Amino acid sequence: PYPTLFRSPVPAPALQPQRPAVSSDGQVHLVLGHRAALIRRFGSRSWAQIDQRLHQLVQVLRAKGMTVLAGYIDEPSGLQVPGLTPPAPVAADAMAVRDLIRDVATQLTAQQCELATIILLGGDECIPFHRLQNPISQAVRHMY
Repeated sequence: PYPTLFRSPVPAPALQPQRPAVSSDGQVHLVLGHRAALIRRFGSRSWAQIDQRLHQLVQVLRAKGMTVLAGYIDEPSGLQVPGLTPPAPVAADAMAVRDLIRDVATQLTAQQCELATIILLGGDECIPFHRLQNPISQAVRHMY
């Protein structure tokens, strides 16, 4: 059985798509959000609309033969690689999100698949980005 996409109050579509085989190129596309942070940022009603549109997007991509894993880091059941243990929920922390992505990529590699695309929903307020220090000093930046 295909893992559920998201747990949400939005009713599931009447026709559930069948789990497509991994695309012939072996690529898997990952969509990540943080359910609680999206609700906090946009409100319950808007989040429900976002979640519904995301369901529709994933269905269209799967119908076109793409392999898509999508879910929320605080409810990651949709991120389960078929046949393997689903990841545990993680905090909205850049390092925790990085580790979750690495775990999913490792599981995909074990299935001879490649994590090709990562889409983060909601911006830095919802999925914190890892900040890198600028290697160019302030003095050098003033020259340009």
